[in-house]
Amino acid sequence: MAQDQGNLQNSTTGQPAAPQPAVPATAKTTSAAEAGRPQDAATAQDESQGNTAQNDDIVVVGLRGSLQRNLDIKRTSSGVVDVISAEDIGKFPDSNVAASLQRLPGVSIQRSGSRGEPTGITVRGFGGDFNTTLYDGRRISTATGGRQIDFSTVGVDFIGQLSVLKTPDVSLSASSIGATVNIQFPNPFDHPGFRLAATASGSIQDRADKIVPTAGLLISSTTADDRFGILADVIYTRRDTDTNRVYVSGWPGGNYAPCQLTANCTAAQAGSKTIAGWFPQQYGAEQQRVEDERVDARISLQYHPTDALMVTIDNNFSRQTIDQNNYAFGVWFNQGDLRNVTLDANGTAVDFTQAGTPTDFTAALNKQVLQTNQTGLNVKFDATDNLTLEGDAAYAKSWLNPGDIIGSRNGDIGYGGNLGNTLRFQVGGNSKDAFPSISNFGPAGDSARWADQSVIGSHVTVNQTQHNTDELMQFRGNATWKQDNLTLKAGGQYYQDTFNFRNQSTFTNNFWQAYAGYGAPSGRTSGISPLPGDLFQGNVSLNNFIPGFNGSLPPSVFIFDPVAYQNYLT
Repeated sequence: MAQDQGNLQNSTTGQPAAPQPAVPATAKTTSAAEAGRPQDAATAQDESQGNTAQNDDIVVVGLRGSLQRNLDIKRTSSGVVDVISAEDIGKFPDSNVAASLQRLPGVSIQRSGSRGEPTGITVRGFGGDFNTTLYDGRRISTATGGRQIDFSTVGVDFIGQLSVLKTPDVSLSASSIGATVNIQFPNPFDHPGFRLAATASGSIQDRADKIVPTAGLLISSTTADDRFGILADVIYTRRDTDTNRVYVSGWPGGNYAPCQLTANCTAAQAGSKTIAGWFPQQYGAEQQRVEDERVDARISLQYHPTDALMVTIDNNFSRQTIDQNNYAFGVWFNQGDLRNVTLDANGTAVDFTQAGTPTDFTAALNKQVLQTNQTGLNVKFDATDNLTLEGDAAYAKSWLNPGDIIGSRNGDIGYGGNLGNTLRFQVGGNSKDAFPSISNFGPAGDSARWADQSVIGSHVTVNQTQHNTDELMQFRGNATWKQDNLTLKAGGQYYQDTFNFRNQSTFTNNFWQAYAGYGAPSGRTSGISPLPGDLFQGNVSLNNFIPGFNGSLPPSVFIFDPVAYQNYLT
């Protein structure tokens, strides 16, 4: 039985055909398969049918066919390569490029973000900056600040093939230490004729109250004479995630005075710090709401004027928009102000009080837009039966936060000064099923007034943003000579990569403290209080905030718009 590129062909030697695998397959039945029906060898018609039967193909499709094609590529490759290919157009096995790559030997993934999305890869211990990622053999621009591509920005629904080259291939790239990842997209003549593929799904999170959609559409068509083809696809993906967390931000180390282990400590006694230990720098609770929206699109035009010439023009576009809203409270601790300190065996403060503790309510609006566009031209010419010439040119540009997008806007309000409280902090159990608790919270320790808007005043405002662009021009040409078992390749490539960074922050000019102090209710001359009631848009309840965990939290945190808050102050 002859085997070629995943197709099983009936042999013409007269040997019995091997049993066919039990996988999805399309098969053209033969006259030989109709054994038991009388045959008249003298008739030309039956003879013609028998000859036709012996030459018909049984074509294996589906996952088994995909795996067979991958093995064929590995066998014929001159280097070490692993491949994942689509079962058919629009049928890639995974929903994320990095999630697919992790199934290959020697490849592990890196996760980030509130959902833990796979965003990068490590190949044989080399991280993303040591790997090169290509689109159809071309470098792709990335405005994230390094060489590593964020795979969460790559729509996977209509990818044709993923190749991970673990040994150098100078015809593609010679600058990667770890591996070269080549993401290949479909073209019209990969599947001649008319093709239509669509995908749709929805997802819902436990705490969400709505279903968010994902949908894609691909249309591909070639002319009847197979001279011209066009393919277009678009994918829309959205993910909404709500995350609750109780946090301790940092455990700095330092020295305590022995008197800090008691309720009272004079200035003279506090100067003798002889007990080493650790303490929580900040404690709080936060709800994070994330909307992750991505649009991917591709158009490919192919012109095939002769059997020897193929011209391809394509454009790939992607835009990912992440909107994140955070609402939280936080209390800040200073080691020298702690009293009634209880240290565990490791010197960690697990119980203490602090007088005059201020309380801050924060809101943050974070936005990140990552946009990439690549246009390419490829010309392939079979000059002779042995010589193939290929030229390729591409222009790509990526933007991080294009236009006037401000990446992060933060507002901090609260009370302190003479409304500060003698707060108690306690670690009441193992962190696997308990979080720390605070008590005696609220203005001057009055927990019933925890969220009393009449005493809340302005504090700090922090704005930060980053604007990056990455512009890439590249050209490649090569010639390949094949004759029998001999293959000769020659070529060259040129690329120019221009990267621009621009960072802005209110920390730079100290403007972030322009309205700090909480205002008159806290006994301060700086800050504005009370704040207008329409700035407050509701609250997030902290009751049963982390289901299944023990610990005590204040009643709620405020929902307010940091942009409206800053506009009011200015």
